[in-house]
Amino acid sequence: MKNALVILAVVLLFSSCLKEANKPVTTLKTTQTAVTDSISIDVDGKVYTFQTRFGGGRGNRDANRKLDSISKDTQRHFSADPDTVLFNTQIYVAGNHSQMRIYFFKKFAATDLFLNDAINPGLTPSPKDVSQLYQPGIYGFPLDFNGLNAHNGVAIEVTTDEYLTSYDQSFAGYPTTINSNAQDKAVFKIISIKKERGGYLIEANFRLTLFEKDGTPHKVTNGYLRLLVA
Repeated sequence: MKNALVILAVVLLFSSCLKEANKPVTTLKTTQTAVTDSISIDVDGKVYTFQTRFGGGRGNRDANRKLDSISKDTQRHFSADPDTVLFNTQIYVAGNHSQMRIYFFKKFAATDLFLNDAINPGLTPSPKDVSQLYQPGIYGFPLDFNGLNAHNGVAIEVTTDEYLTSYDQSFAGYPTTINSNAQDKAVFKIISIKKERGGYLIEANFRLTLFEKDGTPHKVTNGYLRLLVA
């Protein structure tokens, strides 16, 4: 009788183990909401949207460039501040038959930029804290970006039927049709910044003038940007 009870207990225990083994396993997954880029602008009454990122990166440029001389063959000769670098980040976003490139830039002492893969992967000397380019506040659109590079701020390039830029496309040191105060009423206002995996999510409102190569202006209003930057 005792042997029968022992056998019954073993059978019941084995059956219970089988049931536990056959129970479905529930796996808990950590999810993250996807961060999507979104930019919209109104150019002379026509609305453009950009949502598909297709490139970007970081770069350094000569800063505080000065025209030193003009040779007999009209070539311009420049010098730059050897102790200062204009550091920039750039993001490229496409829309429907249109593209936008946006640059955030700031002057740094050359000694404040580092090649350190643990902080800034890549080959571009960068500041330890790149988020200082994106802090909430108001930024301008310097006309001398890609030229004398004497100011901090933001630059925008838009390609539609025309190639338009927020800065003067004329070669530095040559005559231009764009007045030096052409962007005095332009504003790029970063209203929020949030740390995300892979960078910082910023939101901004902006208005400015974009220019063709010959200086023809185009008014941009109702600019809005939500962008993951790094």
